[in-house]
Amino acid sequence: MAESKISMLGLNLSTLVQMTDQGTRKRSQLCQARVAHTTDGEDGGVPYMEVISIAHCKESKHSYVVTYRFSNPDNNKISMVQHPTWVRCSCPSFLYRLEVALSKHGSSDVYYSNGRYPMIRNPKLRPYLCKHLMVSLSGAVNELKARKKTETLTEKAKKIPEFIRRLLRKK
Repeated sequence: MAESKISMLGLNLSTLVQMTDQGTRKRSQLCQARVAHTTDGEDGGVPYMEVISIAHCKESKHSYVVTYRFSNPDNNKISMVQHPTWVRCSCPSFLYRLEVALSKHGSSDVYYSNGRYPMIRNPKLRPYLCKHLMVSLSGAVNELKARKKTETLTEKAKKIPEFIRRLLRKK
């Protein structure tokens, strides 16, 4: 299925983390993640920042691709965890439990699965994060923080030449 435009009605990061049960959070401690790639883009007129990570599970010895997409990352009026967030993971748990549930809430697209409801694994379509998304979370948020800090420094750097010009004019 083709990817849809980012939904501004998607769940935010804070809600997704709160919906994740303690067992999944505990199991995420058995995994490691590293940020592989960060991109900026625009989808349907909505700017976004995408962070792609690789999550490696020690217990299963498998690695999975994890994607976070933060809508409107330049909006400094709202905190990072309040950004509408789109997620994807290539793990079986995401495929069989979460992909359709999150897509119904505007926080993912049907990409890996056939789009059928997870009637056995998640019949209530409860949105939450798999352990790979949980372990990759800190890296994704750190990338978003670094971006905001860099933009602030860039704005300050633009003011430096103006300040120097004023000093030269006074002499």
